[in-house]
Amino acid sequence: MMTSATAGSGRREAARPEANWTIEGLRCVAALLVVAAHYGSGLGNERGLSGYGFTGVDLFFVLSGFVFAPYFFGRPLAPLPHYSRRLFRIYPLYLAALAFYAGLKAWQGLPLQYLASHVLLLQTLHDTQTAFYYNPAFWSLPPEMEFYLFLPLLVRAATSPRRRWMLGLLALFVHLVVAWTLPDQPQSGIPLVLSAHLPGRGVEFALGILSWRLAHHPWTAGARLGILAGAMLAWWGLGALWVVLGETGVWASPLLRGNVSLDAALCFAAMVAVCAQGWQTPPTGLRQLAFWGGNLSYGTYLFHNAMPPLLQHLLPSLQGVLLYGCSLVATLMLALGLHRILEAPARRYGRHLGERLAAR
Repeated sequence: MMTSATAGSGRREAARPEANWTIEGLRCVAALLVVAAHYGSGLGNERGLSGYGFTGVDLFFVLSGFVFAPYFFGRPLAPLPHYSRRLFRIYPLYLAALAFYAGLKAWQGLPLQYLASHVLLLQTLHDTQTAFYYNPAFWSLPPEMEFYLFLPLLVRAATSPRRRWMLGLLALFVHLVVAWTLPDQPQSGIPLVLSAHLPGRGVEFALGILSWRLAHHPWTAGARLGILAGAMLAWWGLGALWVVLGETGVWASPLLRGNVSLDAALCFAAMVAVCAQGWQTPPTGLRQLAFWGGNLSYGTYLFHNAMPPLLQHLLPSLQGVLLYGCSLVATLMLALGLHRILEAPARRYGRHLGERLAAR
């Protein structure tokens, strides 16, 4: 049994906001980057800089590592309350999105394949056709859930600075082995599993944890500004290189092969570290906009790929930029509605259930 003091601590922890306003704003940025990548591809600009927006997924991974980093530095973590909060944070809206895409497939007269794999978040254990059949953005949910699943074990293993560094270096080593030994752009089987799951992606969560630690360093304002400018220039430079070389050229390069996401995550980790603690009293409007964008980021990420085919079917005259502009507006409206009627209530229930579990 937990003591009353411990139970009270668990309740306070469950009620604590997951992140500050800058982190919520960065969630919105991450979602919009992914939207830009997919909509740019739809406009025939997948080789342009908008296509480089796929690195928004890497920003999501870094932010997840950042948010859960305090558990690696002393904050208590009770597994069952943690699993309750994470399950109801991610799964209900995901199931709603999966049902939406399945309905869209049926409306288009296409077969409903691989549903069981998607319901169980096993779509990336087969091939990219399975993973992308309903929504290409769904591929990132399995590694995210794996990070949540293994977090209590990782926290127990990282009980000292030396162990934390060892785990981080191990994640980097595994990633580099996966990146340099697998075939170009893995499409199926073990290569896809290794590259799309924690073996290939764990280092990005580790960078988020390191970013949280660096955010608590007493940087001067000038140092923060310099780090932010350098990280942004590096990220843009990497994007320009990706545009010039293209995917084929990137995979042909020994240094870039399989490492564009890692390099982008390094840039994002530096940005997050200096942004998270740098501006604590923003204008009220900016702060509210950041939280609004953060609240809609998950729904935007899940539903944005459904809107172009849906609107094109309903309004065939919509084409080009107008189609994708209307799709973005429709996505935000749907994300807002679902946040109010499903996502936010599910999150509250998960926190409440976590409190009950923590009190036992």
